[in-house]
Amino acid sequence: MKVSRRDFFKRSVLSAISVPALALLMKPRPAWAEPTSPVSPSDPTATALGYVSDASKSEARAARPEGSKQFCENCILFPNAPHKIDGHEGMWGKCNVIQGGLVNAKGWCKSWAMKPGT
Repeated sequence: MKVSRRDFFKRSVLSAISVPALALLMKPRPAWAEPTSPVSPSDPTATALGYVSDASKSEARAARPEGSKQFCENCILFPNAPHKIDGHEGMWGKCNVIQGGLVNAKGWCKSWAMKPGT
């Protein structure tokens, strides 16, 4: 296949630009960008998923089979070990779905799915 000089330079420039751009996209978020406070009750994702920070107060959870065993801490979407937040009771952690803040380990939402091995 014959490539003109103009096409060669176009492709070279696009390649030179795309490599750093992809590196930026794949770079993990810095620690300062991680949420450090609980999810706001007005967070649209949390509201849509019916998230409650106290799972025992959820009627939707109670209606599910085995609902009494469903908590954020044993959900596959809650990958990290929970930790304390100053000024808030309980243990908190990051959820892969609710990105607006930290969720309570004893919370629940409609996206709950059993973590393997629990």
